[in-house]
Amino acid sequence: MYFISPKGNDNNSGLFENEAWQTLKKISNFDVKPGDIFALEGGATFEGNIDLSWKDIGDPNQLITITSYGNVPATIICKGEMSGIVYNGLGGLKISDLILIGDVMAKPEHGGINIGTAGKQLSNIQIYNVDISGFSLAGILIVAESELVNIKNVIIKQCDLHHNANGTHISGVENLLIVDTKANNNDWIRDDDGPVGGFGFAIYTCKNSAIMCCHGNYNGLLTRNAGGHGGAIVSDCDFCTLDSCVFVGNGDPTEQDGQGACIYGGYNCLVKNCFVSRNLNGGISLFHDQFCRNVVGC
Repeated sequence: MYFISPKGNDNNSGLFENEAWQTLKKISNFDVKPGDIFALEGGATFEGNIDLSWKDIGDPNQLITITSYGNVPATIICKGEMSGIVYNGLGGLKISDLILIGDVMAKPEHGGINIGTAGKQLSNIQIYNVDISGFSLAGILIVAESELVNIKNVIIKQCDLHHNANGTHISGVENLLIVDTKANNNDWIRDDDGPVGGFGFAIYTCKNSAIMCCHGNYNGLLTRNAGGHGGAIVSDCDFCTLDSCVFVGNGDPTEQDGQGACIYGGYNCLVKNCFVSRNLNGGISLFHDQFCRNVVGC
């Protein structure tokens, strides 16, 4: 385990609390290996980000862990054009017990946690108990390049994704579970038209996915670009379940969208035990029904 504290020094060993490193840049430049644990001092604030995008590292069976030590989470503040934590390795990554704060007006768009394939297949991503706000594309951004280079086995649990352009933006994942997570008050607030914003949960072209016991409320109310806002969108996914979720008060100033949840194409989707209320344009909506197959409602 390697410790990081504002009171530390990057010339230290990092192996003990009194030998802690000082900056996030030290992690980004370190020769990270599968199984390494990086623990930030709980209650402390760090500026910058952790960028592992250039490292061809990872083992799905040995988690690289980024977390906090102590009884409260550490905070990472990302100023300007940067994501909070960036990873394009081979998989085996766990991020937990952190607060990530970004700049929702930043260009180009970024994610609080930004995971991509970069030509490699990833497996085993775990994100637990992370509070993410202020990012200009999504709180959690996970994007596979293609069906041939995809991402497998992702769990997002007990996270709070708020005041981002979107709570999540996830595509190309096989075996995705989002559980006990809040994605509330997410909006695209810039004046320019960028990517679709104002969704709590947005997942695209995923297989075997489930959003369970989650809240996607009051999204899209301030969004300025046209259309495509609501509690959740499930687009062109196969075997997706929305189970025991709450979608309340989602809107759209342009009055084009603002659904509680939207199923947009795909196959074998199930919506059950959900509470849907006071959304601008419907509770559960189906679009491109010529491509929707085997959709079961509440």
